Order: sequence, then C-alpha cells, then structure tokens
Amino acid sequence: MSYFHNIKHAYTSYFTPEKITEIIISYTIKFFILFLIIIALRIINRFARKWITSICENQGIDTHTCFVIKKMFAYSLNILGLIFALHNIGVNVSTLIAALGISGVAISFGMKDATSNIIAGILIMLQKQFKINDYIKIKDWEGKVVGINIKYTTLKTEESTVFVPNSVLYSNTMAIINKAAQQEK
Repeated sequence: MSYFHNIKHAYTSYFTPEKITEIIISYTIKFFILFLIIIALRIINRFARKWITSICENQGIDTHTCFVIKKMFAYSLNILGLIFALHNIGVNVSTLIAALGISGVAISFGMKDATSNIIAGILIMLQKQFKINDYIKIKDWEGKVVGINIKYTTLKTEESTVFVPNSVLYSNTMAIINKAAQQEK
C-alpha cells in the first residue's frame, strides 16, 4: 500500500495547478513559435522561388536547371527550419546534426554512382556543354539530345532511345555534331 501511496504523493506534488498552468503556457508559446517558423519558411520560400526565377530568366538559364536550383534551395531551407524548430521545442540538435552528417557520408558512399550522376547532371545543366536538340557522339552512342535530366540524358538514336548516365557524359570526351547543318550542305 505504501508503494501506491508514494506514487500518488509524487504525482500530486509534481502536478500542482501552478505547474500544469506553467507547462501549458510553455508549450503554447513553443507551438506558437513553431507555427511562426513554418509561416516564415513558406514566405521566404515563395519570395526565393520568384527571385531565382527572375535570375534564371535574366541569365538565360534553362527551366530544368532553374527547377533544380529552386528545389535545392527549398530543401536546404526546410532542413534549416526543421533544425531551428526542433531546437525551439527543446531537442538537442547538435546530436541530430552530427548523426545527419555521419548518415550523409554513409549514404554518399553507398550511392556513389547515383550521387556522381546527380552532381554531373547539375554541372552539365550549369555549364551548358550541350542542349536539347544538339546531336552528340559519346562512346558508342550518337544521337539527338531529347532530354536532360538530373540523373541521365536521353538520346534519340536512329534505332532507339538511349538513357546515358550523366557521369559518363561528364567524364568522357564527346563530340557535338550539328547534323542539321551537315544535311543542308
């Protein structure tokens, strides 16, 4: 009987009306700040998308590359907002950041081919080595570029459609051939 009496005493001494009021006010403020963070992130993201779009239009950057830049910015902003929000509600974010860093390295090693294709795709889009409707020759493939994706580039050959990984395009020598000009001669 004394065991239950001790639990009841601990419960009633901790959950006094003053403590309950203090807890409710504290969590209400934290959730209000969390709500403000979410609204601020949405506003910042909306303005950033417009700003990035105007920069892309002024610099002549294609829509695919602009889309990738906007997505990368949005993901980065959301991660920073999540970390700030978690810190606000009392989570130790330094441990979380260290764990995310270690996980990121492990995932990068595990997915090095996919990661190299994505990085090569971003570099191809930014450097504009070739564009859609160009004819290119790389290794055993020659064809018209019909699509440039973040992971691969689509070539339309005479026989079929080929999906060439961007890391292959970026790391090998290629020739850009203007077949339309050659056919006119």
